[in-house]
Amino acid sequence: MRDNQGALPNELDRIREVSAWLIDALELSRTAPDTLGHRAAWAKAERATSVLTELLLTHDESTKRLVGAWAERLSARAR
Repeated sequence: MRDNQGALPNELDRIREVSAWLIDALELSRTAPDTLGHRAAWAKAERATSVLTELLLTHDESTKRLVGAWAERLSARAR
């Protein structure tokens, strides 16, 4: 969808990279818990989630506003 919105090639490459990490994480998650493969699945999923969040917050205004509103709401509750 981002390619339809005029995303830059480097952004599309980054999205493809994140997608590959998530696919790898899914495959590795099928290994037994507390194994190297299972830990690698978590690491890849966390890395992908972090980068995807960064991409969304950098390039999508509606997501940026949504996250900002939730941050304000959570901050108000914490006071």
